[in-house]
Amino acid sequence: MARAAVLGRLSWLVARLADISDETATARTLILEVPGWPGHLPGQHIDVRLTAEDGYSTQRSYSIASAPAGSRLELTIQRLDDGEVSPYLAGVLSRGDPLELRGPVGGYFAWHPADPAPVLLIGGGSGVVPLMAMVRTRIASGSQAPMRLIYSTRSRDTLLYAAELERIAAGAIKVSSRDLGPAVARRAVGATTVAATMRAAGMAGIRFFATGGIGGVHRGHPDDQSADLVELGRTPVAVFCAGAKIILDLALTLERLESLSVPVLGYGCDELPAFYTSHSGCPVGARVDGPEETAAVLRAAWATGARGVVVAVPPPGELDGAEDMVERAVRDLAGVTGPELTPRLLARVAELSGGRSLDLNVDLVVNNARVAARVASCLAS
Repeated sequence: MARAAVLGRLSWLVARLADISDETATARTLILEVPGWPGHLPGQHIDVRLTAEDGYSTQRSYSIASAPAGSRLELTIQRLDDGEVSPYLAGVLSRGDPLELRGPVGGYFAWHPADPAPVLLIGGGSGVVPLMAMVRTRIASGSQAPMRLIYSTRSRDTLLYAAELERIAAGAIKVSSRDLGPAVARRAVGATTVAATMRAAGMAGIRFFATGGIGGVHRGHPDDQSADLVELGRTPVAVFCAGAKIILDLALTLERLESLSVPVLGYGCDELPAFYTSHSGCPVGARVDGPEETAAVLRAAWATGARGVVVAVPPPGELDGAEDMVERAVRDLAGVTGPELTPRLLARVAELSGGRSLDLNVDLVVNNARVAARVASCLAS
């Protein structure tokens, strides 16, 4: 993930305008595709450079409006009638046009989704843009950190992100595969589970999906089983994860996956990782070593009728005392059941670990995505 940048070490990149979204009569959001983008933290900004045919050049800085999302960036530009750059960006730049930029810049105002501390965001006018990046990142990352946004503007006509803010204010909901229909019809704001993300990926023809850990069978509640397992038995998507979440009964989770004919592959390992640790004592169905072998096994699995496949990747670090913290969290929340159990347990582990579990969670998701990309590249070649 990006940190504070030194301008002398940044290179200018050429982005392409992929799409445009009008926010108000004088502001619009530019959705940019930026090859080679290194990633950013919410709260960081970029420099934009415009160069005229006669060689004259000028630069301006703009806050990033979007949550980290691969090579895509969003900038919201407020047009100033006497401005030198904003009239061009907010009124002339068209889809497909190039735009020079460099970044990310700044690290002191950035928010880290692994930080469990409460956040109060206060902004006015276009100053809400970097704050919106933080709000969006909180939703995308599933962070449990309390966050409140106080936003002032001259009138409703100048309110940026009006429809989105109204949906968020109405309350984000947890969306599993069974909830997709109602959520889409109502244009609700929701955080998708592994099951719902798999369903959406399968509908879009995407075969590779990276996440932190899958759901499974809850400890002490064998009848409480995640819809992730059912979706893995239905949808032909490879899920790259650090195993099942350690708060679960891993042995029963593997048994359920076996009954659903879901292959469980260990990426360079012989036992199922347990999210915060590489060791669970539960053997995987088969071991694969490296992207090439993994791609070959996935190709053969799908050719022989398999649907979902779990590719279990050991986490890049270990959370010391993870099992003891999980057992305490399970005891503390013994009376909680249903959809709220998993987020409550993870939040309790974050409290007990002093936020270390959230830091590892971010690292392992990035690592899983890296492995998934390499395997996908091998399968496509």
